[in-house]
Amino acid sequence: MMKILKQKYLYFSLMAICTVSFLAMSWTLYSHVIYKNTVIQTTRTRVQSEIDRIATEVNTHLDTVALSVQTAAGDFSAGKITEKDLEKELTKIAEGNKHIIKFNIIFSDSQGQPNATYPSVCSGPQGLKKDPWCDRGVARGAGWDEPVFDDAVKYYTSTLAIPLSVPASDTKTTAKTSGTIYIDISLFWLKEKMDSENLKKNISGIILSKKGYILYHPINDMVLNQSNIFDTLAINKEKNKNYDEQRQIMQNAVNGQSGSGLHMARTGESYWYFYEPIRKTGWALVVNFTKDTISLNGKNLRKQEILIALLLITFFTSLAALLLRLHDLQGSKKRQLWTVVIIFSLLSFITACFTWYLALAIPLKEYQQNKIVIDDPMSMNRFMDSSDKLSKDLYGKEPVFIPTGIYIQSLDFSSSNDITISGYIWQRYLKTSQVNIPRGFILPESKTMTITEAYRQNDSREEVIGWYFEATVRQSLDYSKYPFDHPNISLWLRHKDFMHNVILVPDLKGYRSLNANSLPGLQPQITLPGYTFSGTFFSEEPRIFNANFGVTVNAEQRRTTEFFYNIIIGRNFITPLVSKFFPILIVISMLFIVILSFSTDAVKQKNFGLSGMAIFGLIISFFFTTLLTQIDLRQQFKADSIIFIENFNFITYFILLLSTAQAFLFSAEKKIKFIQYEHCLIPKLLYWPIFTSLILAASLVYFF
Repeated sequence: MMKILKQKYLYFSLMAICTVSFLAMSWTLYSHVIYKNTVIQTTRTRVQSEIDRIATEVNTHLDTVALSVQTAAGDFSAGKITEKDLEKELTKIAEGNKHIIKFNIIFSDSQGQPNATYPSVCSGPQGLKKDPWCDRGVARGAGWDEPVFDDAVKYYTSTLAIPLSVPASDTKTTAKTSGTIYIDISLFWLKEKMDSENLKKNISGIILSKKGYILYHPINDMVLNQSNIFDTLAINKEKNKNYDEQRQIMQNAVNGQSGSGLHMARTGESYWYFYEPIRKTGWALVVNFTKDTISLNGKNLRKQEILIALLLITFFTSLAALLLRLHDLQGSKKRQLWTVVIIFSLLSFITACFTWYLALAIPLKEYQQNKIVIDDPMSMNRFMDSSDKLSKDLYGKEPVFIPTGIYIQSLDFSSSNDITISGYIWQRYLKTSQVNIPRGFILPESKTMTITEAYRQNDSREEVIGWYFEATVRQSLDYSKYPFDHPNISLWLRHKDFMHNVILVPDLKGYRSLNANSLPGLQPQITLPGYTFSGTFFSEEPRIFNANFGVTVNAEQRRTTEFFYNIIIGRNFITPLVSKFFPILIVISMLFIVILSFSTDAVKQKNFGLSGMAIFGLIISFFFTTLLTQIDLRQQFKADSIIFIENFNFITYFILLLSTAQAFLFSAEKKIKFIQYEHCLIPKLLYWPIFTSLILAASLVYFF
């Protein structure tokens, strides 16, 4: 009766564990997927709403201009105001909008010939001239013409045409006489509008004309060079696998459609495109953003994934125990027990490997968190604007920005915390406002450094100086997660004259792209044995000095912004894992073979030929083998904390200690049933689950 109750208890316990683990795993997996999809959808919805809002505000701005002109035109056509009053009203409108360059009032007689023209130029940019045609407003109605680039204004301009009719009461004309009001307006307000938008990092927007000309772009040269989006795409047609898709998206946009698209960039990043028409003009607003913009909590996602893996271990182990009927206490269950042990041990080790993979696969954006990253004109403008404001508050004047570039040609670890580096660093100085700024830079963390001026180039606007440098730089690297670590390098640069509020910024002109995945600043094919390069980027970091360097300053004036060039590297873990973990695995496997020899059968003991003292001797030799590998590891990395891979040594020490205790108790005169049962079966069964569980536990402590 008692045996039956035990069987039922075991059965229901296994069933409960299996069911609960399955439900918990399913719910966690569901929550994981739902969270990712929700965040992605929320981000897309937010970006779409931003596009709709911007398009609406642009339309509203255009409507405001058109409505004020149409009101004046309507009053004139209704006979409420005279021609002179109309001109005054238009002059008032022009003076109230700094972007209106010029307006013209053109009348035609009954034969359609112009017979009166009232030009007026408002204050502001001058020089826009057009050949007016009288029937534009009458024939086609009110509207905006295709923008044209005006060399005098140095930007695109567009003309608003408003139809005009003359009241019959005017004795000089007839009711059929018509005309058009032309308002020429600079589209520089588009740049002001878009630049003021608080679009997040990695979200960029452009505005296209009906013919595909770029009216606004974060890189202003695209506008000043009168670039056409279709011509720009065609330049890289052969290299761009997404050319047809991108061209179709842009074609849909300029055709007045709205929609979205997704494509993969050459850098491996996924981009979403959204496009929305600006209906008043036929222009198109196009916004794209990368998946990096999606603010997923990477740490929480990894924790969920590891939790799912742990629940999988519980589910499959309990399911295997049920299917193999371990709850049935009838007969021998050795084979079934070994099967469950193998399943649990393999799943535990696979889960540990999975945590290692997640540690290696941390996305680049997590290394950019809590840093002011500058990788495009938008991020540069945001940083410069905030620095201007802060500098004016602290110093009462604007800071001096010096564009600085770096090109690394060689890189090597001379020790665990010293890096030998060489390459070029250059700086750009404006000849007009930066003549008195000293030329040069320093590397504050360098132990040794040699700098040689390599070139100097001058033009009418700026001076570019390049230096070749070789330096050994001290880095504070974290090896605690070795060999699944990322010993990232941050090269700290500072201007030579750091007391005069000089701020170094990336030289955007010096790189084809500052996308971190394209490794800006690293020479192609550069090698660093044992590592792979994941990305490079420039960042700014606010600092507060705790010294005044002998100069009397206010406490607030000790604040500064430091310039960093960051190199994200990942370790090639295969070599250290094989060299450090493989010997331990051999020791553990050999020890298991020794434990398998434990038997109460005198014949088996005699055939194997190992006495208790011989087993102790083997364990001692295994101990010193493990100890030597740990000593070598500690000498390689002079770390202040326990390195992850050292846990394998500690686990081995623990297993050796348990095996010693097992051998002692097994050989003792007083027999212990737990040890002696079925020729030491229970310790043999627990050997690999204990080892793999401890490896998994150590992995969770470091990477969960």
